[in-house]
Amino acid sequence: MIRVSKNRKTKYKSLGLSVHPDHWDFKTNRPKPKCPNRELLLKIILEKEVEFQKEILELNSIQKDYTASSLIEAKTNQVKARTVEDFYNELIQNYQKTDRLGNARTYKYSLSSIIRFYGRGDMFFSDIDVNWLKKYEQWLKDSKCTEITISFTFRTLRSAYNKAIAAKYALKSIPSLNIKCQNF
Repeated sequence: MIRVSKNRKTKYKSLGLSVHPDHWDFKTNRPKPKCPNRELLLKIILEKEVEFQKEILELNSIQKDYTASSLIEAKTNQVKARTVEDFYNELIQNYQKTDRLGNARTYKYSLSSIIRFYGRGDMFFSDIDVNWLKKYEQWLKDSKCTEITISFTFRTLRSAYNKAIAAKYALKSIPSLNIKCQNF
């Protein structure tokens, strides 16, 4: 468990690991030297500690108040990895199931455009940044798309991105999507 304390309030977060008590040093709160997989366990523990310390430093630097509970909840509600293609396909299926076929076609067109530009594979919403958007826009222009089509394509991408944020597959704080004003 990771223990987070602030203002004498304590909250615990499980790491999803267990160690036999014979292999645990309760004084140092670390695995004993003879513990199997000791290095791996220490690495996981250290990474989680650093993750929480980094979050605390960020909150302190912007002078945002937090509690032990809110910090644990914020780390629990983090973004889940999901490819753009998988998310688009899920949206398309949902629109088809609810007989919103126009929306399904719109997202199919948007997805096929992204696949023609980027290719199939592991593209995540975190890969979409200012440079990616500029290259995508230029590719659309080079493909002889009209300004209306480009605008339509970017609006659909923005909509999918916002839906991904709501589903916790993307972060809100990617500034690139706020910079491209003319298309977004």
